[in-house]
Amino acid sequence: TKENSNLSLHIVQTLAATIDAKDRYTNGHSGRVAQYSQKIAEIYGYNEKQLNEIYMIGLLHDVGKIGVPDYIINKKAKLTDDEYRVIKEHSEIGAYILGNIKEMPNLVTGARWHHERYDGSGYPDGLFGTHIPEIARIIAVADAYDAMTSNRSYRDILPQAYVRNEIQKGKNKQFDPVFADIMLQIIDDDIDYKLRELAGAKDNRIPQMRFEAIEVPDNSDQAKHLSFSQLIDFGRSMPGGFFVYKAYEDKELLYVNDIVLDIFDCDTIDEFKSLTGFTFQGMVYEKDVERVERSILQQVKNSSKQLDYVEYRIRRKDGELRWVDDYGRLVNTIEFGDVYYVLIRDITDEHYERATLTDFDELTKLFNKKHFDSIIHKRIGNILHFGGNLCLVFLDIDYFNNYIELYGNAAGNKCVCSIAEIL
Repeated sequence: TKENSNLSLHIVQTLAATIDAKDRYTNGHSGRVAQYSQKIAEIYGYNEKQLNEIYMIGLLHDVGKIGVPDYIINKKAKLTDDEYRVIKEHSEIGAYILGNIKEMPNLVTGARWHHERYDGSGYPDGLFGTHIPEIARIIAVADAYDAMTSNRSYRDILPQAYVRNEIQKGKNKQFDPVFADIMLQIIDDDIDYKLRELAGAKDNRIPQMRFEAIEVPDNSDQAKHLSFSQLIDFGRSMPGGFFVYKAYEDKELLYVNDIVLDIFDCDTIDEFKSLTGFTFQGMVYEKDVERVERSILQQVKNSSKQLDYVEYRIRRKDGELRWVDDYGRLVNTIEFGDVYYVLIRDITDEHYERATLTDFDELTKLFNKKHFDSIIHKRIGNILHFGGNLCLVFLDIDYFNNYIELYGNAAGNKCVCSIAEIL
């Protein structure tokens, strides 16, 4: 009945809101993906019943994130290999949760396969082309669009022109070309940017011609040259701090904007030059330089044009240390050759908040492995420098897996908490 359908939709919407609440940066993500998926399907020719179904599937595509720890979902820095493996498990967890709803078997389709890629490089099953269920191919495009046009824990919202370019480049690689073209059509028709209106946000549209000027093709031999002024124009349209430095040799800074000066508490560019020597190495706190350069060097060796997010400390003019993160892209300019243009944010408050939250296990309230790793490295370092001994005691709960299988997870949690109290 219509009443039952409305009740089911309300329950699903409530569940979707619960999922989205795990990520404080993407509130409403499931609802938007559902709407975008429904719009793509409508243009493609789905009937009303199919459109209602794909809306429900879109709402629950991320239900498996219920099984992913909050600290991983909200982490600002690059995920470790183990953390990325946990994130990837949300597809299979979601399929397992929804597999019991026999009335709508396609719910599993969206949850399990929305991260498959058209070229076969996705997960969890490595499906490719039309072997990926059609509904999952639609949701994949909608999900990617919303991911790029939403604030994330590790970066701010991306410009519409940039997003359009990424979807265009992803055709036949990440996306089904048919559904990618429909998404591009929706973007082109959205001249007032109503898809993603953000209260208080700046106009996020950039003229397409300006962005095309700085595109760097995958084949570096065909890389386009652009003038330095074009690059700066693009940077000015991006939110937050922005700087440019030479990619090789002395990593000389070529440009910093006013927000970068604010981060370093400098009133003038001369003060900033005096503080940093106007080099990228000079911006980074001396104890973090080696780690940051090692990270960048590894990415350059891997021929990566897109630098991963990296966190490091900077020393302000008044001597205070602040945490920042940055990410950038390699671009070829007429005047200076290869340069990196980089976005930078002050994340000091978030860094210490995250450090406090993730030093403890949520269940037992004991220090966790992150804290252990930090302490053990310090202890070993002290021994190497000053001598001494170190003793480790390892405790194991006998037959714990059998206990959980017999009595369930809740009893297992209670058992672990009891042992934690004794410790």
